[in-house]
Amino acid sequence: MKRSMAHLKNMYRLTVSETEKDSVIHTPGLSYESIDRDDLLHQQEYLPPTLLDETGRTIFDYAQLTSDRLTFVASSEVISEKAVYDTSVPKSPLDVLYQLGYVGKSSLSTVASIVVPSTGQAILRNINHLVGMDKTSRRPKPLPDWWREKHGGSAILKNPLIVPRLQRPTDAPQYTAKVAWMHTDNYNHTNYTTYVDYCINALHYAIEKGCMGAVNKDVVKRGIKSMRNTYIGESLENDELTVWVWASDQDDRTVHFDVQKLGQSIFQSTFVYHDE
Repeated sequence: MKRSMAHLKNMYRLTVSETEKDSVIHTPGLSYESIDRDDLLHQQEYLPPTLLDETGRTIFDYAQLTSDRLTFVASSEVISEKAVYDTSVPKSPLDVLYQLGYVGKSSLSTVASIVVPSTGQAILRNINHLVGMDKTSRRPKPLPDWWREKHGGSAILKNPLIVPRLQRPTDAPQYTAKVAWMHTDNYNHTNYTTYVDYCINALHYAIEKGCMGAVNKDVVKRGIKSMRNTYIGESLENDELTVWVWASDQDDRTVHFDVQKLGQSIFQSTFVYHDE
Protein backbone atom coordinates (compact mmCIF):
# COMPACT_ATOMS: atom_id res chain seq x y z
CA MET A 1 0.00 0.00 0.00
CA LYS A 2 1.16 3.51 -0.75
CA ARG A 3 2.68 5.67 1.95
CA SER A 4 3.69 9.31 1.61
CA MET A 5 7.33 10.24 2.09
CA ALA A 6 6.30 12.95 4.56
CA HIS A 7 4.92 10.32 6.97
CA LEU A 8 7.79 7.90 6.36
CA LYS A 9 10.40 10.50 7.27
CA ASN A 10 8.68 10.93 10.64
CA MET A 11 8.30 7.19 11.23
CA TYR A 12 11.46 5.56 9.89
CA ARG A 13 15.09 6.23 9.10
CA LEU A 14 15.62 4.68 5.65
CA THR A 15 18.97 3.55 4.28
CA VAL A 16 20.01 1.58 1.19
CA SER A 17 23.20 -0.39 0.68
CA GLU A 18 25.81 0.92 -1.78
CA THR A 19 25.25 -2.04 -4.09
CA GLU A 20 21.49 -1.39 -4.05
CA LYS A 21 20.92 -5.15 -3.79
CA ASP A 22 19.16 -4.83 -0.49
CA SER A 23 17.58 -2.25 1.77
CA VAL A 24 17.52 -1.91 5.53
CA ILE A 25 14.75 0.02 7.25
CA HIS A 26 15.61 1.08 10.78
CA THR A 27 12.35 1.16 12.74
CA PRO A 28 11.54 2.23 16.28
CA GLY A 29 10.18 -1.28 16.87
CA LEU A 30 6.79 -2.90 17.25
CA SER A 31 3.63 -0.88 17.65
CA TYR A 32 1.10 -1.51 20.39
CA GLU A 33 -1.26 -3.02 17.81
CA SER A 34 1.34 -5.68 16.93
CA ILE A 35 0.75 -7.48 20.25
CA ASP A 36 -2.46 -9.41 20.88
CA ARG A 37 -4.25 -10.09 24.16
CA ASP A 38 -2.06 -13.17 24.80
CA ASP A 39 1.11 -11.05 24.44
CA LEU A 40 1.81 -12.72 21.09
CA LEU A 41 3.16 -10.91 18.05
CA HIS A 42 0.77 -10.80 15.12
CA GLN A 43 2.44 -12.51 12.17
CA GLN A 44 4.03 -9.83 10.02
CA GLU A 45 4.32 -9.75 6.24
CA TYR A 46 6.40 -7.16 4.43
CA LEU A 47 6.32 -5.90 0.86
CA PRO A 48 9.27 -3.83 -0.44
CA PRO A 49 9.31 -0.23 0.82
CA THR A 50 7.76 2.10 -1.73
CA LEU A 51 10.25 4.92 -1.26
CA LEU A 52 13.89 4.97 -0.25
CA ASP A 53 14.37 8.75 -0.27
CA GLU A 54 12.95 12.05 -1.52
CA THR A 55 14.20 11.39 -5.08
CA GLY A 56 11.58 8.68 -5.57
CA ARG A 57 14.04 5.76 -5.71
CA THR A 58 12.58 2.39 -4.77
CA ILE A 59 14.24 -0.88 -3.84
CA PHE A 60 14.64 -3.14 -6.91
CA ASP A 61 13.25 -0.22 -9.00
CA TYR A 62 9.91 -1.49 -7.75
CA ALA A 63 7.91 1.63 -8.65
CA GLN A 64 9.21 1.68 -12.22
CA LEU A 65 8.69 -2.06 -12.60
CA THR A 66 5.06 -1.91 -11.46
CA SER A 67 4.07 1.32 -13.22
CA ASP A 68 2.53 -0.59 -16.16
CA ARG A 69 1.09 -3.59 -14.32
CA LEU A 70 -0.88 -4.73 -11.32
CA THR A 71 0.87 -6.87 -8.71
CA PHE A 72 -0.75 -9.52 -6.54
CA VAL A 73 0.63 -11.72 -3.78
CA ALA A 74 0.33 -15.33 -4.96
CA SER A 75 1.89 -17.02 -1.92
CA SER A 76 3.73 -16.14 1.26
CA GLU A 77 5.67 -17.75 4.06
CA VAL A 78 6.59 -16.52 7.52
CA ILE A 79 9.15 -18.28 9.73
CA SER A 80 9.32 -17.06 13.34
CA GLU A 81 12.04 -17.92 15.82
CA LYS A 82 11.10 -18.45 19.46
CA ALA A 83 12.87 -15.17 20.16
CA VAL A 84 9.92 -13.38 18.56
CA TYR A 85 7.81 -14.35 21.58
CA ASP A 86 10.59 -14.07 24.19
CA THR A 87 9.96 -10.91 26.20
CA SER A 88 13.64 -10.78 27.21
CA VAL A 89 14.64 -10.22 23.55
CA PRO A 90 14.42 -6.49 22.79
CA LYS A 91 11.79 -5.54 20.19
CA SER A 92 12.78 -1.90 19.97
CA PRO A 93 14.46 -0.78 17.82
CA LEU A 94 14.24 -3.34 14.99
CA ASP A 95 15.72 -3.49 11.50
CA VAL A 96 13.93 -4.90 8.45
CA LEU A 97 16.31 -6.23 5.78
CA TYR A 98 14.81 -6.51 2.28
CA GLN A 99 16.32 -8.75 -0.41
CA LEU A 100 15.23 -10.00 -3.82
CA GLY A 101 14.23 -13.65 -3.60
CA TYR A 102 13.26 -15.45 -6.80
CA VAL A 103 12.92 -14.02 -10.32
CA GLY A 104 10.66 -15.84 -12.77
CA LYS A 105 9.09 -15.04 -16.13
CA SER A 106 6.30 -12.81 -14.83
CA SER A 107 6.77 -13.16 -11.09
CA LEU A 108 9.27 -12.40 -8.35
CA SER A 109 9.61 -12.83 -4.64
CA THR A 110 10.91 -10.56 -1.92
CA VAL A 111 12.56 -11.68 1.31
CA ALA A 112 12.23 -9.57 4.46
CA SER A 113 14.07 -10.40 7.67
CA ILE A 114 13.50 -8.76 11.04
CA VAL A 115 16.79 -8.27 12.84
CA VAL A 116 17.55 -7.15 16.41
CA PRO A 117 20.26 -4.53 15.70
CA SER A 118 21.90 -4.81 19.12
CA THR A 119 22.71 -8.50 18.59
CA GLY A 120 22.34 -9.03 14.82
CA GLN A 121 19.89 -11.85 15.53
CA ALA A 122 17.31 -12.51 12.80
CA ILE A 123 14.05 -13.36 14.56
CA LEU A 124 11.59 -13.53 11.66
CA ARG A 125 11.76 -14.15 7.89
CA ASN A 126 9.01 -13.44 5.39
CA ILE A 127 8.89 -14.43 1.71
CA ASN A 128 6.22 -12.91 -0.53
CA HIS A 129 5.81 -14.25 -4.07
CA LEU A 130 4.31 -11.61 -6.38
CA VAL A 131 2.78 -11.96 -9.83
CA GLY A 132 2.61 -9.06 -12.28
CA MET A 133 -0.65 -8.76 -14.24
CA ASP A 134 -1.54 -6.80 -17.37
CA LYS A 135 -3.94 -4.02 -16.36
CA THR A 136 -6.34 -4.75 -19.21
CA SER A 137 -6.27 -8.50 -19.78
CA ARG A 138 -5.50 -9.41 -16.15
CA ARG A 139 -3.12 -12.04 -17.49
CA PRO A 140 0.47 -12.52 -16.22
CA LYS A 141 2.81 -9.94 -17.80
CA PRO A 142 6.49 -10.86 -18.38
CA LEU A 143 9.10 -8.95 -16.42
CA PRO A 144 10.93 -6.44 -18.67
CA ASP A 145 14.39 -7.33 -19.98
CA TRP A 146 16.02 -4.20 -18.52
CA TRP A 147 14.82 -5.14 -15.04
CA ARG A 148 16.04 -8.73 -15.33
CA GLU A 149 19.47 -7.58 -16.50
CA LYS A 150 19.80 -5.07 -13.67
CA HIS A 151 18.40 -7.04 -10.75
CA GLY A 152 18.14 -10.72 -11.70
CA GLY A 153 21.67 -11.48 -10.53
CA SER A 154 20.93 -10.37 -6.97
CA ALA A 155 18.16 -12.94 -6.38
CA ILE A 156 18.98 -15.21 -3.43
CA LEU A 157 16.42 -18.00 -4.06
CA LYS A 158 16.56 -20.58 -6.85
CA ASN A 159 12.90 -21.62 -6.75
CA PRO A 160 9.54 -19.89 -6.46
CA LEU A 161 7.43 -20.24 -3.33
CA ILE A 162 4.79 -22.81 -4.26
CA VAL A 163 2.20 -23.71 -1.60
CA PRO A 164 0.20 -26.87 -2.47
CA ARG A 165 -3.60 -26.72 -2.29
CA LEU A 166 -5.27 -28.24 0.75
CA GLN A 167 -8.05 -30.83 0.78
CA ARG A 168 -10.60 -29.88 3.41
CA PRO A 169 -12.27 -32.63 5.46
CA THR A 170 -16.05 -32.66 5.32
CA ASP A 171 -16.47 -32.26 9.08
CA ALA A 172 -14.30 -29.12 9.48
CA PRO A 173 -15.91 -26.37 11.60
CA GLN A 174 -16.66 -23.08 9.89
CA TYR A 175 -16.62 -19.41 10.81
CA THR A 176 -18.17 -16.47 8.95
CA ALA A 177 -16.33 -13.22 8.25
CA LYS A 178 -17.52 -10.10 6.44
CA VAL A 179 -15.10 -7.86 4.55
CA ALA A 180 -15.17 -4.31 5.92
CA TRP A 181 -13.81 -1.15 4.29
CA MET A 182 -10.81 -1.16 6.64
CA HIS A 183 -9.88 -4.62 5.33
CA THR A 184 -9.41 -3.43 1.73
CA ASP A 185 -6.34 -2.16 -0.15
CA ASN A 186 -5.59 0.31 -2.96
CA TYR A 187 -7.17 -2.07 -5.50
CA ASN A 188 -10.38 -2.14 -3.40
CA HIS A 189 -9.72 -5.84 -2.73
CA THR A 190 -9.36 -7.46 0.67
CA ASN A 191 -5.81 -6.80 1.84
CA TYR A 192 -3.78 -9.99 1.67
CA THR A 193 -2.75 -9.80 5.33
CA THR A 194 -6.38 -9.61 6.48
CA TYR A 195 -7.06 -13.23 5.53
CA VAL A 196 -4.64 -14.28 8.26
CA ASP A 197 -6.68 -12.28 10.79
CA TYR A 198 -9.83 -14.09 9.63
CA CYS A 199 -8.07 -17.43 10.15
CA ILE A 200 -6.90 -16.54 13.65
CA ASN A 201 -10.43 -15.51 14.62
CA ALA A 202 -11.79 -18.74 13.15
CA LEU A 203 -9.29 -20.82 15.12
CA HIS A 204 -10.19 -19.21 18.44
CA TYR A 205 -13.89 -19.64 17.63
CA ALA A 206 -13.38 -23.35 16.89
CA ILE A 207 -11.34 -23.86 20.07
CA GLU A 208 -14.09 -22.25 22.15
CA LYS A 209 -16.59 -24.61 20.50
CA GLY A 210 -14.39 -27.61 21.40
CA CYS A 211 -13.83 -28.57 17.76
CA MET A 212 -10.02 -28.59 17.56
CA GLY A 213 -9.05 -31.66 19.59
CA ALA A 214 -5.50 -31.37 20.97
CA VAL A 215 -5.04 -27.89 19.48
CA ASN A 216 -6.06 -25.75 22.43
CA LYS A 217 -5.34 -22.33 23.92
CA ASP A 218 -2.06 -23.53 25.43
CA VAL A 219 -0.79 -24.62 22.00
CA VAL A 220 -1.74 -21.25 20.48
CA LYS A 221 0.05 -19.37 23.26
CA ARG A 222 3.36 -20.96 22.21
CA GLY A 223 3.30 -18.72 19.14
CA ILE A 224 3.33 -19.51 15.43
CA LYS A 225 6.57 -21.09 14.19
CA SER A 226 5.67 -21.04 10.51
CA MET A 227 2.83 -19.94 8.28
CA ARG A 228 2.38 -20.72 4.57
CA ASN A 229 -0.34 -19.00 2.56
CA THR A 230 -1.68 -19.33 -0.96
CA TYR A 231 -3.88 -16.67 -2.57
CA ILE A 232 -6.29 -18.17 -5.09
CA GLY A 233 -9.02 -15.58 -5.62
CA GLU A 234 -10.26 -12.17 -4.58
CA SER A 235 -12.90 -10.64 -2.34
CA LEU A 236 -14.32 -7.14 -1.97
CA GLU A 237 -15.93 -4.92 0.63
CA ASN A 238 -19.18 -6.37 2.01
CA ASP A 239 -18.41 -9.88 0.74
CA GLU A 240 -19.28 -12.64 3.19
CA LEU A 241 -16.60 -15.29 3.55
CA THR A 242 -16.64 -18.75 5.08
CA VAL A 243 -13.49 -19.78 6.95
CA TRP A 244 -13.02 -23.52 7.45
CA VAL A 245 -10.49 -24.64 10.07
CA TRP A 246 -9.21 -28.08 11.02
CA ALA A 247 -6.32 -29.65 12.93
CA SER A 248 -3.73 -31.82 11.23
CA ASP A 249 -4.03 -35.55 11.82
CA GLN A 250 -0.20 -35.72 12.01
CA ASP A 251 0.48 -33.67 15.16
CA ASP A 252 -1.07 -31.24 17.65
CA ARG A 253 0.81 -28.19 16.39
CA THR A 254 -0.50 -27.81 12.83
CA VAL A 255 -3.74 -26.12 11.77
CA HIS A 256 -5.15 -25.69 8.27
CA PHE A 257 -7.54 -23.08 6.90
CA ASP A 258 -9.65 -22.70 3.77
CA VAL A 259 -11.36 -19.35 3.11
CA GLN A 260 -14.19 -19.50 0.59
CA LYS A 261 -16.37 -17.00 -1.23
CA LEU A 262 -19.58 -18.31 -2.78
CA GLY A 263 -18.33 -21.87 -2.36
CA GLN A 264 -14.97 -21.27 -4.07
CA SER A 265 -11.62 -21.25 -2.25
CA ILE A 266 -9.88 -17.87 -2.42
CA PHE A 267 -7.24 -18.34 0.30
CA GLN A 268 -5.66 -21.26 2.15
CA SER A 269 -3.16 -21.32 4.98
CA THR A 270 -1.29 -23.68 7.30
CA PHE A 271 -0.04 -22.60 10.73
CA VAL A 272 2.55 -24.62 12.65
CA TYR A 273 2.95 -23.68 16.31
CA HIS A 274 6.15 -23.90 18.34
CA ASP A 275 6.92 -26.84 20.60
CA GLU A 276 6.73 -26.26 24.32
